[in-house]
Amino acid sequence: MRPVKTIDEPGNSRFPLDLHLDYQQRLYGVIAEMEPRKIGLEEADFLQWLTDIKTEEDVVRETRAAKESEALRDKDAERNECLTGLFQEIRQAARSPIVARRESGLLLKTIIDAYKGLQHQRRSGKTAHIDSLLRDLSTAEAAEALKQLEVDTIVSLLRERNEEFKSLREVRSTVAAGANRLAGQAIRKVNDQTLNTIFRYIEAAYIASDNDPDRQVISRLIDQINQRTHESKVSFKRIEGIRKKRLQMKDSAEATDTKAPPKRKRSAAAPSVVPSLEPTGEAETPQAPPMGTTEAAASPASPAMESTGEAETPQAPPSDTATPTADERS
Repeated sequence: MRPVKTIDEPGNSRFPLDLHLDYQQRLYGVIAEMEPRKIGLEEADFLQWLTDIKTEEDVVRETRAAKESEALRDKDAERNECLTGLFQEIRQAARSPIVARRESGLLLKTIIDAYKGLQHQRRSGKTAHIDSLLRDLSTAEAAEALKQLEVDTIVSLLRERNEEFKSLREVRSTVAAGANRLAGQAIRKVNDQTLNTIFRYIEAAYIASDNDPDRQVISRLIDQINQRTHESKVSFKRIEGIRKKRLQMKDSAEATDTKAPPKRKRSAAAPSVVPSLEPTGEAETPQAPPMGTTEAAASPASPAMESTGEAETPQAPPSDTATPTADERS
């Protein structure tokens, strides 16, 4: 029984457009080095495959161009000019020595200050913020101030340019992206079928070859194909990992924004600290109450004394007090 050697399943139908094109180009580069007759193919088969790969290149290039078209860039530049002119006129009016003009300028400046740097934002966010700015400037008070400064024409021009930008973006995205998506899907399918057919021819040529040197050449070709297939799969897994991680980060950020802030716990009141008398290890001598005050009356005012562990010796009356005689009493 002759040996069998197979080519790994590429799974390239799941590859994004750029990676799919890169995979086709790399495999064409290594397979086209083989003489077509050695794997049962003709030169015309390789030429047709190369033509389809170049068609896929055109689709990829057109898709990139549709996302970043020159017309959109020009229209966005016109919006920036309107924004810059409007902001400058309002800020200058806010410093005007003419009272009426300065009041109108200050009123409008409070509105545009919230949109500082709008010209430098990304296009998607800029479009939404311009809509918001135009709504803020459409109030009766703001409209009167715009007329006072004679900048209402700039606002009308900004609204017109913004609508043109949105219309152009939607039309080009719908037509170009839709057509490119269909063209991209069609050409991918064609190239996948071509590559799958070539794989089967290579495997069959390996089995049917009666020449050991030719079989070894085909064997090395299969190894080269499998290596490139493995590398492309690794790239695809890395791309998918990054995409999923970004989605998780986005979901986590949205969940954090919508989560209610935690309630702050009320700190328990600190218990009042009553200073206590610590035993010092020394005996304290009790003070005698004032003259004319009984011991019972004086005791409540005296501080409590803690036991020192020693017995107290009662004091004897003063020795210089003598007992009166009978003659002295008489």
